Amino acid sequence: MMLIGGKFKVWVDGNVVEEIDCFSMAFAVMISCYWLLNIEFPKNVAKTLHFISLYILKSNHKTPSSVSKMMKTISSFR
Repeated sequence: MMLIGGKFKVWVDGNVVEEIDCFSMAFAVMISCYWLLNIEFPKNVAKTLHFISLYILKSNHKTPSSVSKMMKTISSFR
């Protein structure tokens, strides 16, 4: 996903899949492309995207216990 000319562009295999004004919608499209097309996350951001898909987006995959403990601790500060 890249911001070009005021629009977020989501790319798959060198092709623009979608051009969107809203970051959150572009991010949702990007994550959806990974899931729907069964694309592996890039190694340099894999842990971050995996965390987002597991915890923030509440996917059906089991959240690792270390992540659950960390999120309970963070939630207690609110």
